[in-house]
Amino acid sequence: MKTLLAVAVCLAVITTAGACFAQTQLASDNFDAGINGTYLGPNWTGCGYNNGAYNKLVYQNNEAGGSGFWGQDCALYTGYGAFPSDQYATGTIVAPTPSSTPEAAIQLRANATPFTSESYIACGWNAQDFPADYHYRIWSLAPNPPTGGPTSLYLSTVRPATNDVVWCQALGSTVTMEVNGTTIASVTDTSGITSGYPGLYYIDPNGGAPQSNDVIFDKFVAGHIVSPVLYVCTIPPSGTQIGGNGTSWNKFNTAGSSDVVWINMHIGKPSGVPTNQVTTVQFTGVSFVLNGKTYGLPDGFLIFNPSAPATPTTTYNSSYAPNGSWTTTLNPSNLSDEIFVDGQAVPVDSNISGGGTANITYITESTDNNLSFNWQWSAAEYTYWPGNNAAEILPYHQSLHAGTPLNTTVEHSLIQGPRGGGGSNYTGGWSGTGHGTCPSSQ
Repeated sequence: MKTLLAVAVCLAVITTAGACFAQTQLASDNFDAGINGTYLGPNWTGCGYNNGAYNKLVYQNNEAGGSGFWGQDCALYTGYGAFPSDQYATGTIVAPTPSSTPEAAIQLRANATPFTSESYIACGWNAQDFPADYHYRIWSLAPNPPTGGPTSLYLSTVRPATNDVVWCQALGSTVTMEVNGTTIASVTDTSGITSGYPGLYYIDPNGGAPQSNDVIFDKFVAGHIVSPVLYVCTIPPSGTQIGGNGTSWNKFNTAGSSDVVWINMHIGKPSGVPTNQVTTVQFTGVSFVLNGKTYGLPDGFLIFNPSAPATPTTTYNSSYAPNGSWTTTLNPSNLSDEIFVDGQAVPVDSNISGGGTANITYITESTDNNLSFNWQWSAAEYTYWPGNNAAEILPYHQSLHAGTPLNTTVEHSLIQGPRGGGGSNYTGGWSGTGHGTCPSSQ
């Protein structure tokens, strides 16, 4: 299945002020659909090399693991079809002891054709092809290289750890690696590889049959880096601040340790958005502040696309650093009076349940300098939350408010909270109204 998710992402490789590259998600796999010990499904293909193709990785406890017997396991995501040359991939390291394997990597532009020369760009660690070293590095393998093996492009001082989120990007001949949102390096690749597929590589240290604890990757996402997005308008937090001394936050009782507060924000129908071109608006550095304590919220991205369906959609990306991101896609000719921007289910602590005064702050950037909008936020308490995507957030106002979770199990778990009395008030009562305006629309 071809899924598209457009998100504007600023990377360290950008040097032009205000320019960001747009990230379009084309593939993802959380490895939740397979039987333990069986090869990854039909979306995955074993990496090709001169003598055939590698074994694919296998499913293990909703993660990707090794096929055993000291195997070299390599799988490329071919289920989308041909990948664009400028591509990225990311995955989470889940091995309890990453250094137990001499090599593991996110691959880009890798060869998927059996019985042809192996080639790829890689971000990971490699004590197999290079002198034994278990730090993150970037390397590549050209088809039939004169050296007979891969070329190291960069060796870092950072050692892999469980739950590291590794990001690898190839943009032209520039390869960028990030770990947990921090850039490890941006280097020039000399392999000349310009096409291929993203995927995963793992040398299995287990000498027997696949084991349930022999895991290495989870939360694989891959996609395309597209043309630069130039943000021509920046509104600082002070430019969207809601008037007064903050929004009242009522004291409330909790039902159990699983309680969360769904903090959500929306804008009203904006003005100044053209209907004949794509406009991207990003809300970054989003913070919820209650009684002086700050809780980081996801970034929010609005994509106004004239080619988009009339019904808006929204998707949450948990791998986006540092706090995840929401992308809401809308047709600018069919805009609601409420457009969901951002939200997070924050576990209830004593500060959150104790009452006080709260506010939300963020930076707004837009590719349209005529943008003007109103915005509001609120919060509601739930005793059950299956995850942001599984909660099925409504991105626009119909009979229910934008930001409403449509998952009926979630709705039935609504109780009295800091901004609402439960019942059917799924978002909570709205705050006062803030305003944001780009310079040319003032």
